[in-house]
Amino acid sequence: MAGPAAAATGARTVDGIYELIESTPELGSTAGHQELRFLREADGDRIRLDGPDEVFDELVPGQRASVTGQQTASALRAGEAHPLSVAETPQVTGEETLAVVLLRLGPSGGQPMTAAEVRQSFFTAPDSVSAYFRESSWSQLDLRGDVIDYLEVPADTGCWAEATAGETAVRAAGLDLSGYDRIEYLIDGGARNCGYGGWAWIGGQLSVNIYQGEPAVRAVAHHELGHNFGLYHAHALRCRATGGGYTVIEDGPACETDEYGDPFDSMGAAYDQMQFSAYTKNRLGWIPDARVTTITADGTYPVAPSEADTDAPQSLRIPLSDGRFYDIDFRRPYGEYWDARVADNPALMNGVSLRRVLGPDSSLLDTTADGWFHDAPLQVGSTFTDTANGVTIRTESVSATEARVRVSFAGDVQQVHLRGTANGWGATAMTRVPGTPHDWTVQADFGSGADERFKFDIFGDWSENYGDHQGDGIADRDGADIPVTGGAGRYTIDFNSKTRVYAVRFTEPAHNHPSMNVRGTAHGWTTTPMTLTADHTWTATVRFESGGAERFKFDVDGTWATNFGDNDTDGIADPDGADITLPRSGTWKLTFNDETRRYTATLT
Repeated sequence: MAGPAAAATGARTVDGIYELIESTPELGSTAGHQELRFLREADGDRIRLDGPDEVFDELVPGQRASVTGQQTASALRAGEAHPLSVAETPQVTGEETLAVVLLRLGPSGGQPMTAAEVRQSFFTAPDSVSAYFRESSWSQLDLRGDVIDYLEVPADTGCWAEATAGETAVRAAGLDLSGYDRIEYLIDGGARNCGYGGWAWIGGQLSVNIYQGEPAVRAVAHHELGHNFGLYHAHALRCRATGGGYTVIEDGPACETDEYGDPFDSMGAAYDQMQFSAYTKNRLGWIPDARVTTITADGTYPVAPSEADTDAPQSLRIPLSDGRFYDIDFRRPYGEYWDARVADNPALMNGVSLRRVLGPDSSLLDTTADGWFHDAPLQVGSTFTDTANGVTIRTESVSATEARVRVSFAGDVQQVHLRGTANGWGATAMTRVPGTPHDWTVQADFGSGADERFKFDIFGDWSENYGDHQGDGIADRDGADIPVTGGAGRYTIDFNSKTRVYAVRFTEPAHNHPSMNVRGTAHGWTTTPMTLTADHTWTATVRFESGGAERFKFDVDGTWATNFGDNDTDGIADPDGADITLPRSGTWKLTFNDETRRYTATLT
């Protein structure tokens, strides 16, 4: 790796080819992400670039770019960076040749593997690096090559300088490696504490692999060669709501990107040694665009396992208005090594993986919203909704050969249900307001207790439900129960399935009289007010305990001017009728319909 060209300090603008080195963390390390950026000028000199990550968001390695910034003693501190050419999508098929060069730090440096052992690990063993790419690509990529036995490099070779030292050693040995597509330097890192397990030029020829045991050598090779092929890291999103809990995507503060967070792609958690995701395989040309279904209309779509050699769709793609898209893939156990591990992950076996993608960057969504990514897939019967983009995704089923995924747009869900104390927490279907795509309404009768509450349930199975954490009238996924505090009566509840705005308003039921009372032996014939609980239906619960014959009547306003009894004990009250008798003392629930005059008395 050539060092940056010396330059005077001060503001400057330079043009050249944008280059990027990405690293793999050490095995078991939680150290942060390390990368180096350069601009290679026409004369081959490299200018080291520094600056905030967002300055370089538009650039892809291999593009011509213009960078403006402040030159410091060590780097150009970029303030602006713009592409000057179109980025190329990596397509890696056919035969690729690889030279694995073994390096020793000084005359007494470590030589942890023999050349024969390295040849097995990279080229000949059934779980070799070559076999990994052959299986993952359905033999579309044939990785072949040679192992160059140990060459000595200076014992004080610094971090990030292994390839430069290796190139010098190769020349000193009289070797010509220019005929190889890729060159990987394998070295025992010694006590240098560089903090990485390897690094590679994205889209370039060179990579470095720090020995950490034979399995890790293969894992790092998968990852670093992926970088050489033009791949970025496979990220995961870690998001939190305003209230502090985890969410799937933004719901308050911005999400954090876990640089290596995707455990289901070797460009993420490399040491898990999984095959690449369907999105990554499509970037490399192994899954052709013909097997990617772009979804723009509501429907249920099949997706085949990304490991299968098939003509069926293996990736579902949902474009978003800001240029990003959701990518959905499905995994099944395959082979004896890498994706055989799928069988050990119940979440992968029973769901599909969702990634949000922009350009070369993919980020796995944690649909369980628990901050742990190995259970990230969207399970059968579970739903993910991106309210801002109006997209709802639901895993309907999985089998050995496909998953079926329901996608709907603009929040245009097929049904919304109300659950709460009004219906014993059953699922009552709400009604779509005519002429609107997202507005739903329902009426529900709540009691007078202090614990009356409800939630919205999209599918009626609790898989996607909404309450309200903040009490702000905007429903939250898996939010707290929404209280009803207006007392007993009928309420109209409205809900917009796109914005999640809801409203609760007391709706007085239809009635023919402004009030209704019970008068009888219960309270010495004084009035007990009744509550209008449904259209024309008045209700009261009264304790009768006179010890004698219990009697009562219904009285509209407590003046006896309009009252109802029952002359023929047929359950239909008569104006100015006879007292209605009860067979015994006790607590009785009384109802009266002021339209039909039908009444009931139920001992409670």
